[in-house]
Amino acid sequence: MDSYLEALVRAAEDGHCPPVWLTLRSGDIVSGVVRPLGEFTERTHDGMVQHYVETAPVNGPRNARKPNAEARAGEELARLGDVSPSPSEVGRVITLAPATVIRSGGDTVELQVLRLSLHEVVIWWLAPGKLKGKPMAFAGVGITF
Repeated sequence: MDSYLEALVRAAEDGHCPPVWLTLRSGDIVSGVVRPLGEFTERTHDGMVQHYVETAPVNGPRNARKPNAEARAGEELARLGDVSPSPSEVGRVITLAPATVIRSGGDTVELQVLRLSLHEVVIWWLAPGKLKGKPMAFAGVGITF
């Protein structure tokens, strides 16, 4: 494991939260702000509430939907039990929030929060770069006989 990347995760636990860019074994590129591991559940809850408010049936004002959305998100996360990050996870996983995933096929996913195993990271950097050219996409042809 890369000792600098492990140090970055440990620094986030102490409140130092820089942006980072990662390339995964899959070829996907991930960017986001490094956050303490414990923020994963809180930010997941907030993202779920936002989603449920936006997708709830339109019955009344938007702000009236929030209590139901909060209850639903709370119930779903409660099913996971009390999941608190263990000390052994520091240096093995990273939490990014917010995060963007640029898939190797060109699609982009924007997320409230992302948790990622450091074993999936093959390249990473802190200093911003510039994307040159267009992302490469692959096409295939299937022939049946």
